[in-house]
Amino acid sequence: MTDIKLQIPATMEMKLYITDGDGNSGAVTYSFPIGKVPTLEDVRAVIPSILDQVGRNFRTLTKRETLERWTLERTGENIHVPTGDEFDDEV
Repeated sequence: MTDIKLQIPATMEMKLYITDGDGNSGAVTYSFPIGKVPTLEDVRAVIPSILDQVGRNFRTLTKRETLERWTLERTGENIHVPTGDEFDDEV
């Protein structure tokens, strides 16, 4: 199978959840160039520059922190999510 370059008339956005570890957290929305469908490598490449721009020792949330925040945003309840802290390529 050959690789197909996918270009579309849209912009893809990524929401990156961050924290400074001292109770300050939030999300940064990053827009990829119009017409470009980002690859996993594209996503990994922009994260360091996003963190450099927000400064103050911010880091990305762990897998556990991300899933707990995601469930809080969708359910309005704090739900403990039984998972590890490290992401893998399947998530």
